[in-house]
Amino acid sequence: MKKRIAIVLTCLALCCTACGKETEQVTGYGGQGTTAESKTTSADTENSEKTTVDATTEAMRVGHKLSDWLGGKELNWQETFSIGSYSVEANLSYRFVDTEEEREECLEKGFIPAYDTEELPAYRVTSITKDKVFEAEVVKNLLGADAKEVQGQIGRLNGDSGMVVDAVTDFYYRYNENAVVNHEDKQVTFPAWEDGEDYFWHTYEGKYMDIDYQLMIAYSEEAHQKVISFFPKNPGLLTGEPDLSEITMAQQGMIVPMILEAELENEDDEVWRKVSLEELGLTENRTKANEETMQKEAETFLRDQLLCKLNYGGVSMKDSAELVFCKGTDTMKDLEGAVLDGYAGYINCEFGKQDVFVESDFNSNLGSVIMTDKGVVGIAAYIVYDFEERLSDQVAILPFDKVCAALEQELADNMDFTKATSSTLYLNGVRFEYYPIPSPENSREYTFVPAWIFEIDTGNGYYGLGQAILNATDGNLIKIIYYE
Repeated sequence: MKKRIAIVLTCLALCCTACGKETEQVTGYGGQGTTAESKTTSADTENSEKTTVDATTEAMRVGHKLSDWLGGKELNWQETFSIGSYSVEANLSYRFVDTEEEREECLEKGFIPAYDTEELPAYRVTSITKDKVFEAEVVKNLLGADAKEVQGQIGRLNGDSGMVVDAVTDFYYRYNENAVVNHEDKQVTFPAWEDGEDYFWHTYEGKYMDIDYQLMIAYSEEAHQKVISFFPKNPGLLTGEPDLSEITMAQQGMIVPMILEAELENEDDEVWRKVSLEELGLTENRTKANEETMQKEAETFLRDQLLCKLNYGGVSMKDSAELVFCKGTDTMKDLEGAVLDGYAGYINCEFGKQDVFVESDFNSNLGSVIMTDKGVVGIAAYIVYDFEERLSDQVAILPFDKVCAALEQELADNMDFTKATSSTLYLNGVRFEYYPIPSPENSREYTFVPAWIFEIDTGNGYYGLGQAILNATDGNLIKIIYYE
């Protein structure tokens, strides 16, 4: 089966809302720095004054790295414990690394690499509402007063932007009750403009940098999310080569799959020719060399053109790749005559730093940006929160062993084990990232603090039973999400 590579959108995995029944316990955010006991000023730090999470936690100076708060460079939880008639096996091994060599060594020894930080602030965020989409303003900023609404149908074979079509497709299948999935039909098209009861997507076209562009702006009340996809109808025009209508990404020095070799007799087998960037004449990692510039340009574009409110971390690059303009069809990339233009690059990024502990795709404000030496030339943005205020420069984090003990108790008190398909459950993965705790006074307002997200697996499927989410500052349960 020939499969199309969705160049930008498949790089994004979003966790904007959780499906299934939820058990919520709204808590405070512990030693986040808003009380006299936990808040530490720069003068306090200079005087080496201490702050504590609670009476049982070893006092530690604010400003230490995350690994110091958690109890060391290696974090292990290897234990089997019982809750009623159920057995829970914890198998978690993480190690903080600073270099690529340490990362490789970490993987060889069976640890998952984790990333340290000294920056653990707390924020006040608000969820996206329809009035925060700023549709008219964004359309004018990007396409000017001559922008035209696209009615009717759009599709890849209609000459529309492949990335914008992907974005429309995603909303169509998620929200259109009459959607029929038929990926085999290459002639398939989708409504360019649709207004539902609690969602919409609108498509526009016009000139940007004197090139024909398309823009999709969408909103979902259910997900409290706005999505903006903005790309040229023909990416090759960015290089002056209209025949190079496809773009793909690759990292310098790496062997990457780019071309489907031939028609396949067995459609279950996918054979790819592997091509290195050196074959295309690239001898340096230009995206890496221009990383700071690219991040600043992306941040400015989001704030000034898309009117997004980011946190003080701005745009954080998760990974980057060289942008390759090439010929191709929906299922094939042909690198003959391919062009690498300027420092053309692609970055997969967070709009406001959210994941901390391990590289994770389960964030909310995510996106992909492509740019050349002309600036930002394409963007896919998925925005769920506006960052309104920085509440604290540094939160206090509960040591990892106390988090593990807290999880055992919270599972015993709050987990519905009758939903499990097995009497043995497994804790094989955990993420440490920012998570919104809703305000009791305002359903649209949240405190954004570090949290532990534990995956609870039954061993019978990829998703398992669900997630238990604990506040990293005090170990209190934020929410249990059950997979269905």
